[in-house]
Amino acid sequence: MQWTKVSGATSYKIHHKLSSGDTYTESVTLGDINSYTITGLTASTTYHVAVSASNSAGASAKSSDVSMTTDAAAVTVPATPSGL
Repeated sequence: MQWTKVSGATSYKIHHKLSSGDTYTESVTLGDINSYTITGLTASTTYHVAVSASNSAGASAKSSDVSMTTDAAAVTVPATPSGL
C-alpha cells in the first residue's frame, strides 16, 4: 500500500481490521517512508486499512480507511513424476 507523506511527519503506523465495526490492529510502526506491504494476513480476504502519522509532538488521527483485498494464497505445483 502507498500513501502521501505528511509534512513534518517522522514515522507512520499502519492499522488494519476485518470489518468497519471492528477495532483496528496496529500492523507496524514505520520510519519516514510512504509504502509498505503488510504480511501475515489471510489470503483472499478484504481488510480495512488506515495510516496515522507521528512526530515529536504526537500522533495524528488515523486516515479514512480504505478497503483492500489480499492476494490469493500461492499454489504449490507438485514436481513432475519420474521413473515412469
